[in-house]
Amino acid sequence: MNRKYRPLLIGLLILLIIIAVTVAAIWKRKDGKKPSNPLALELVAQQADQALRFAPMDWVTVKPMALASYIPLTGTVRAVDSATVKAKLAGELQSLSVREGMTVNKGDVLGQIDPTDYELRIQERQAQLRQAEAQWLTAQRNAEANKQLVSRGFISENSSANTISALDAAKAARDAVQFQLEQAIKALADTRLVAPISGVVAERYALPGEKLSPDNRVLSIVSMQKLEAEVAVPTQDLGAVRIGQVVNLQAEGLEHALNAKVLRINPATSANSRNVMVYLGLETPPSSVRVGAFVQGLLPLQTKTQVLAVPFSAVRDLGGRQAVWVVKEGKLQEQVVRTGIRDDRALAPNAALGMVQIVEGLNEGDTVIATSLGLSSTGSAAMKNGVPVLLVKP
Repeated sequence: MNRKYRPLLIGLLILLIIIAVTVAAIWKRKDGKKPSNPLALELVAQQADQALRFAPMDWVTVKPMALASYIPLTGTVRAVDSATVKAKLAGELQSLSVREGMTVNKGDVLGQIDPTDYELRIQERQAQLRQAEAQWLTAQRNAEANKQLVSRGFISENSSANTISALDAAKAARDAVQFQLEQAIKALADTRLVAPISGVVAERYALPGEKLSPDNRVLSIVSMQKLEAEVAVPTQDLGAVRIGQVVNLQAEGLEHALNAKVLRINPATSANSRNVMVYLGLETPPSSVRVGAFVQGLLPLQTKTQVLAVPFSAVRDLGGRQAVWVVKEGKLQEQVVRTGIRDDRALAPNAALGMVQIVEGLNEGDTVIATSLGLSSTGSAAMKNGVPVLLVKP
């Protein structure tokens, strides 16, 4: 080849190569497909064939059992017998001998209102009574003397009638003063503050030296012999509450549960919460129970025996319907179910707390996955119909 045309041919060859590469790139982009990666395809195939592994705590076998539904109860402890000591009359509180937490007996004198004014009033009424009795005796002697004069004809019967009227008036005046004296004696007795019941002093509302008016509160006393719990029950659940039902209550600060019994049901609902107050009597409450303590418990509504049930975690809500994952022939299958009562205290075979009745959709002996998605031993999110499953035996 002529050396004169060699550079031209080389340049033409390079141009052809560039054109070919460009056409290939454009065609590849237009086609939009990437070449298959054999290694990636193999990994995907292995993952598709790999079975989901579930530990013994992640699955259960459906068996008949007993379930019970409950109403959660919350409330406070209150004393059946309580009293408030009030001032019955005005005066200065002279002394108060008890404080909070002290035990008192019925009839004990707990305090004293200054009695000076009431003692002087008694002395005044006693003097008035002596004067009224003297006037009555004088009127009585006059009436007796006029009666004799009338019988002898010295005075007329009209004059004798006037003395009899004066006698009646003197007697009435004496009786009125006698009543006033008795009122003064009672007022003096009311200056003493007396315990109306036996119990424990809960609160003091006044201190010595304060000026009291009638009906001012001085002390509150509660009896610890009889205690009851006041709990709120939703109106829709009230139909299941019956007098005499037994409930176990847990009070704050106590390790052991308290036995209680339904005693009364309030006929009215609360305007704010629409709940009804139910009163439970505490049977032989321990001395450590305090008035006002918070209590909570579960009131049994209904009990069913020999019903199929699964743990709460096994049931999935699918927007208006419920379903569970069932293992059939070694593969997952989604099964729609209809549930019944829920028992928050029932212990599942996998040691989970809380079981729900299955009314339709499952049979005795079915194997159900009792763990939420993502909580299986493999941590896989591939739970779907037809996926192979490997159940690890206990």
